[in-house]
Amino acid sequence: MTINEKKDGQEIILQVEGRIDTNTSVVLQTEILRALQKTNVLTLDLEKTDYVSSAGLRTFLIAYKTADSKGGSFQLQNVSDIILDILNKSGFSKFLNIK
Repeated sequence: MTINEKKDGQEIILQVEGRIDTNTSVVLQTEILRALQKTNVLTLDLEKTDYVSSAGLRTFLIAYKTADSKGGSFQLQNVSDIILDILNKSGFSKFLNIK
């Protein structure tokens, strides 16, 4: 997995490429928390992400709760149909902002 950071005004966009699983979710979580120290508006661009495990979902939950506690926002963009299906089945699409 690779993560590239882009800044768009106040918003930080983390572009994630590869799989978000047990082995990589800790790295993503670290990058998310680092980004949320700089801003309270964070987007994960999942255009090049092909898999999200339950460990990845936990990372999304931590990002959502951290941004929310700062009065900010966390969202996902460019979500593939496969990952959207995972988010729907797990109930995460009910509270995550997906664009």
